[in-house]
Amino acid sequence: MKNSENKWSLPFLNRIFSIFIMAGTLSGQGFTITPSEVLITTEFGASDTLMINLTSLPTSDVRIPVSVSDTTEGSVSVSEVLFTSSNWENVQSIVLKGENDDEQDGDVTYTLILSAAVSEDGSYNGLDPADVSSINYDDDRVAVEVFPTEGIIVSERGDDAVISVRLDSKPTADVFVGLTSSDPAEGAVSPSSLTFNPENWSDYQLVTVEGVSDGIADSDEIFSVIFFQVASEDQDYSGFDPPDVTVTNMNLDPPGINIYPTTGLTTSEIGDRAKFSAVLLSAPNSNVTIGLSVSDSTEGKLLSSLLTFTPENWNTPQNVIVVGKDDFDDDGDKNFSVTTIAAASDDPLYSGLDPADVSVTNVDEDGLGFTFYPIDTLSTSEDGKSAQFTFLLTSEPSSHVIVPVVSSDASEGTVSPGWAIFKQDNWSKPKKVTVTGMDDDIADNDIRYNILVGPAESSDTNYDGLDPVDFFVTNRDNDSAYVLISPTSGLVTTETGQQDTFSLTLAARPRKDVIIPLSSSDNSEGNIKPDSVLIPVNNWSDSFEAVITGKNDDDVDGDQTFTILTAPVVSLDYIFSGIDPPDIEVINLDREPVLNLSLAALDFNSVQIDTSAVISLSVSNAGNDTLKITEITSKTTNFTVLPEEATVPAGDSVFIAVTFSPDTIDTYTDTLTIMSNSSQRNIKIALQGLGVTIDNVKPVLSEVTHRPENPGIGTDLAISCTATDENGMLDVQIFYRQGGSGVEKQLAMISSSGDTDTYQTSIPAEDVTFNGLSYSIVGIDNRYNSTTTGPYSVNISFSSEQLTSSMTGSALAGGIPLETWRMFSIPATLDEENSSKVLNDELGKRDVTTWELWTWNENKWQYPSSLEPGKGYWLIQWVDPSISIDPGSGTTVDQTSFAFTLQPGWNMIGNPYPFETSLSLDQADYYGPITYGLVGEGWKNVNNSLLPWGGYVVYNKGSAPETITLNPIKTFQTLTRKNVTVADGWKLNIGAYGKTYVDPGNAVGRLSGSLDELDFRDNPEPPYMGGYVSVVMPRDDWSEDISNFTSDIRSLAEPDGVWDVELRVKKETSPVTLSLEMEGDFPVEHDIVLLDLINRETHHIKELSSVTLNQNWEKLPVYPFKVIAGSPEYVSSMTQEILSQLPETFTLYQNYPNPFNPTTTIRFEVPTPSQVTLRIYNLMGQEVRTLTRDWFPIGSHQLMWNGKDQRGIPVSAGVYIYRLLSQDFQKTRKMVLLK
Repeated sequence: MKNSENKWSLPFLNRIFSIFIMAGTLSGQGFTITPSEVLITTEFGASDTLMINLTSLPTSDVRIPVSVSDTTEGSVSVSEVLFTSSNWENVQSIVLKGENDDEQDGDVTYTLILSAAVSEDGSYNGLDPADVSSINYDDDRVAVEVFPTEGIIVSERGDDAVISVRLDSKPTADVFVGLTSSDPAEGAVSPSSLTFNPENWSDYQLVTVEGVSDGIADSDEIFSVIFFQVASEDQDYSGFDPPDVTVTNMNLDPPGINIYPTTGLTTSEIGDRAKFSAVLLSAPNSNVTIGLSVSDSTEGKLLSSLLTFTPENWNTPQNVIVVGKDDFDDDGDKNFSVTTIAAASDDPLYSGLDPADVSVTNVDEDGLGFTFYPIDTLSTSEDGKSAQFTFLLTSEPSSHVIVPVVSSDASEGTVSPGWAIFKQDNWSKPKKVTVTGMDDDIADNDIRYNILVGPAESSDTNYDGLDPVDFFVTNRDNDSAYVLISPTSGLVTTETGQQDTFSLTLAARPRKDVIIPLSSSDNSEGNIKPDSVLIPVNNWSDSFEAVITGKNDDDVDGDQTFTILTAPVVSLDYIFSGIDPPDIEVINLDREPVLNLSLAALDFNSVQIDTSAVISLSVSNAGNDTLKITEITSKTTNFTVLPEEATVPAGDSVFIAVTFSPDTIDTYTDTLTIMSNSSQRNIKIALQGLGVTIDNVKPVLSEVTHRPENPGIGTDLAISCTATDENGMLDVQIFYRQGGSGVEKQLAMISSSGDTDTYQTSIPAEDVTFNGLSYSIVGIDNRYNSTTTGPYSVNISFSSEQLTSSMTGSALAGGIPLETWRMFSIPATLDEENSSKVLNDELGKRDVTTWELWTWNENKWQYPSSLEPGKGYWLIQWVDPSISIDPGSGTTVDQTSFAFTLQPGWNMIGNPYPFETSLSLDQADYYGPITYGLVGEGWKNVNNSLLPWGGYVVYNKGSAPETITLNPIKTFQTLTRKNVTVADGWKLNIGAYGKTYVDPGNAVGRLSGSLDELDFRDNPEPPYMGGYVSVVMPRDDWSEDISNFTSDIRSLAEPDGVWDVELRVKKETSPVTLSLEMEGDFPVEHDIVLLDLINRETHHIKELSSVTLNQNWEKLPVYPFKVIAGSPEYVSSMTQEILSQLPETFTLYQNYPNPFNPTTTIRFEVPTPSQVTLRIYNLMGQEVRTLTRDWFPIGSHQLMWNGKDQRGIPVSAGVYIYRLLSQDFQKTRKMVLLK
């Protein structure tokens, strides 16, 4: 932890310790004042003196009032000075004394005021001496006083101690001091925070430290009371780090091992068990191991001979199990002991501790009989699985004992050996008997049989005839009762009689014959033979075949699926009876021709007489059998056909040529009849044609009008035009669509009864909306010549509340959020365009508390006095959480075209229409359109789509204005970006995502056709109005106007390269995630990394897709990276070279040359991007010059001083101080200026 560093600067100490510095003198206007520039005082009482006298003899007394501008910082020794004709030359002193305000407010500048002179001498009366600036140096040290900081002792039985805390100076706001214990297991701290304010800052507040018992037999432990950095709105106290306090906690825990119980434990020779437990009395600082053994291993044994306690489980009892043993001797109950061995541990308090031993009695259980194991749960299987059991005598016989063992059902299981012989020397040794299952090939389920044991045969009368118990064994059946059918799917028949087969087989031998009934689910598609399958017992393992035959239903119904149904098995074997085998799926392939025609009727329209016209009719066969066309005929000779018959294979087609030959001016009709073997048999096709003379003159359309000219929403729209032709008009139609719609509607125009050349119609009111309308008119004469006129635009009038920014499909449908910049445009021509009048109704009068509006025009930000269609605007409002704009009344814009003039550089545009449209720009010449706030708070490429009410920016990469025309009638169906040929190479797409702000579209890389210099793929970073998260590629060398780019795409010629990338953040308070997405063909043998210049970390982009940065963005608004790509050797060496050149610390170097005249260079290094201030002072502590107060990136920098002050006036020779200051660093050095 660190204390605040001493704030007194060398110039100030030189001043207050009276190092003599010659002050300037101000003469003229009748006064001599020394010093003329600055007086210095301090809050601990240091004073300074001002000397004044007159420059000429007055004719009357001269009084000069004296005061100070701030009496809390200083006071004067006199309230006025008086000069007479006898003392006017004498210097009079005014002592200025510093005052202590008990506030840590820094050095304060105030003024010693010399008011205008009061005298009857007219030359002096009203003459005002110059006031003198003064500095009162603050003596209030920023510090948190903590006492004591060491020597504190508490204990594990709860003894406590007290720490006193207070501030050393008065704060300007509440000061919060947090604290905690470094080891809560040793000590507790209360309270956990202290609060000081401007009233109680000098009062001691007490902190209690209490010892805590950790239950460990350890030595005295040292811990700390940790004080966190101060939190306060007082910037001088904020971040101050008070000293920590060292505390000793005295240990009070004794060591020990508790064994319980130590007596009364009983076991038996048949295996009965006993249990005792062990536990430690306090926590050890290392593992504790306790060994265990039994005093008589013939009477008992331990399941575990070792206990281990750790610092974690020391207070958890561990159980010891003692098991009695059979000594096969009728020797009565026996006592033995469990002996505990002295503990082994690296903890000296536990090492060598010897716990108590435990007494145990083993009860004798010897007697006459047999012991079997196991006596139940034995099973065998027909797969040959065997089971085993063992048995022995319970006491020693006087003679051999023979025990026979047999199976009750040898067809299910056999035993081996068939007897067991026990002798006097092996009576206690178990005899093993194996039972083996037998396979009978019959599905008879699991069968239970007996193992018959005994009776025993022996000369020992006690054992002779002794009959042990018999027991059961289950033999598991391996024969499953089911019917195997193969296959059950994939069978195919045809309507021509093709057959398919399947087989039926039993999986096991039945006891009785088995019958399986069979049937077809659809006898019109196929049948089955036989209709049942008999499987005799003696042929159970044979396969039996069934045959399926497809049937012709004479219906073109396509391929049909049907099923062969298997009914449940019929059998006197109860295991097989009722088993339902699986059904069989079959496909019956259709075999029918299907005739299809390309045209349902033939209309030849107008054909000149004595000529012919031909229409080709396609006849195709969509069936699966050959189509035979036997006859094609017409009724009249004016229509003929070739060929008159045809054969069409399945899946094929033929063309039939139908010829129309009119010989007079007339309308002709006929019927074409096609006869075939298809299910339709005969098909009739209508034929029509018109015989005409030659006429190539198109009709004339004129005098097109619509009324009203600007209809309101929901108003019927009357359309009229004049249509003339020498052969008369056949038809006049109007085609219209609503703005933004892809649906074109059609209406017939009717000629007027009194004027046959005038045609009229009416567009219904429901089609007249604020989206506007466009229409064209098509006229066709009686010779089928046609003329099209238009398109024409219908601009719709709307009133207030009919066209608001919350309309469906609007870019602002969700409203304009509070305190957030949004781009917008006006999708119409307004009756009232004045921007203040439009926005005042919703937002109130424009000021710093309501709203602000800007647009970019002539390369500068301007307040737009009017709101016009096609222009973009920035708006921010502080009135409502989500506001909607009602622009009032107006008229929609002409839909035939709208022209944008794009100036070189950035342009703000908008969609002039109340519907979505498209602006397709060549991205080699332009960048955009892009918009803000579409996805999070950031810029987003919109892929040419312009939404109503949306504002957008476009960058013109050229040097001259360009006019771009938007035609919504032609582009309403084409909302796609201009096709760009895919280039070879690769890109790294970089996005930045905070909680509030985002920047998704940035890239570096190499693509074919790109240059290392500025070219069409290098797009500028758009401007921001408020907060942002922005990824930029700084390239000062590319353009005089732009230094930050959103993309840096280079040539493919050079494989290796380094890209500078910066993450810039403003007003974002959350972590920011960088997304990293590779696109294209990055060479597999190459490497690419993202080098973090702040943390000096290397991220391999092939292995990750994102990096999250958690920073205080107010302190670090610029975060630098480098992207390095190329061969692995290049990437590795370049990474090391860059890292080696990065400064590790802030450094301020000695200026050079020094001494100097008249210029010198000051060099410094910055390890992180920082706001840096470099100032020059004289030895009086006065600031001479601020060389810089700017943001500097990581690296080495240098500035030059030309020996001039802030006003550009050369300073005098002498010693000067230069001071480098940043948020985390300050350093001062001296330099000498010679003349």
